[in-house]
Amino acid sequence: MTLIELLVTLAIIGLAAGLLPSFAAISTKIPKAGSARSHVQEFRHVHLFIEKTIRSADTVVIDGDDVYVQDMETPLYYDLYTLRQETHILYRDKYYNNFVPLDNGSRSQLDAEVVDFELAPEWQGDTPNGRFRLKMQYAGDPNVYETEIYAPKHAQSVTVRTP
Repeated sequence: MTLIELLVTLAIIGLAAGLLPSFAAISTKIPKAGSARSHVQEFRHVHLFIEKTIRSADTVVIDGDDVYVQDMETPLYYDLYTLRQETHILYRDKYYNNFVPLDNGSRSQLDAEVVDFELAPEWQGDTPNGRFRLKMQYAGDPNVYETEIYAPKHAQSVTVRTP
């Protein structure tokens, strides 16, 4: 190495070392400022996924507080969205068409940091009207995210399951 190459290398290392603390300060502030924004994005993702599933399903079954939606990939299965309170994880559980859980591969994680979740049908008298309310709240976020899913073809085809 020549003296010029050595000086250029030291200058580059000096510039990088001088900029490193400012990059570290910026990167530690971004997650705190962006957490509410990321919750909005996560809610939007969950909303679009569930909306697509409900709208593409041939059958939606309501069993008390549970809403079973026919699975998009395997129409012989139903999806049930459940929140595990102790872990704050929202899951999509798969069930056979007789509403018995699958043995293997029946659970996939849909979202995390969720402290409250509700997917509920709207009713017109004793009959579901094809609208569903989706409500979620995230840990450490005082906002409650809520939206309505409108599935017009299910206004007449939602089944209420009785034991």
